[in-house]
Amino acid sequence: MKKRVLITSVVTILLCLCLIAGSTFALFTSSASASIVVQSATVNVSASISNLEAFSREVKCTTKDTDGNILFVNGGTVGLTGNQLSLNKMTPGDKVSFTINVVNGSNITTKCQVTTSYSSTTTPSLGDALKVSCTSSLPTDGSWVTLTPGQGGTIDVTVELPVETGNEYQNKDVTVTILVNAVQGNG
Repeated sequence: MKKRVLITSVVTILLCLCLIAGSTFALFTSSASASIVVQSATVNVSASISNLEAFSREVKCTTKDTDGNILFVNGGTVGLTGNQLSLNKMTPGDKVSFTINVVNGSNITTKCQVTTSYSSTTTPSLGDALKVSCTSSLPTDGSWVTLTPGQGGTIDVTVELPVETGNEYQNKDVTVTILVNAVQGNG
């Protein structure tokens, strides 16, 4: 009986050793993965001013001061810094015309909207007398237009202080903002 117990014990030990040895050998395996690369879009619209001209009573002004500002006949100035146009000391009969170039610099289709607003620190506002007109390949009434990447348009703008402007508009101001908004095309 001792022999049988000994043989059973030896066989059991051998079986355990086989299991341990078998588990240390390589088994067939496999793995797979999928990666997801995500990059967001860019919405970017630009507006720049070009073709700036000034007139005093329909006579084109070509003289410039030392800062490069165009001089109106009566001594007012037309200055352009970046996208800010400054019309200083305008008198009745002074006028400027320029073009705003709008470009969809986005890498996706966007919807663009052009609006005009007026703000003033004086009463009455010079905006009540000023004539601002826009001719555009883009709607300027606040409606939305779809632009593909690189597509754009122009807005031809004229700002005039009419000859018939009365004395109540002396030493008054107004800021005219022509704003181009852009949102993603499905916004």
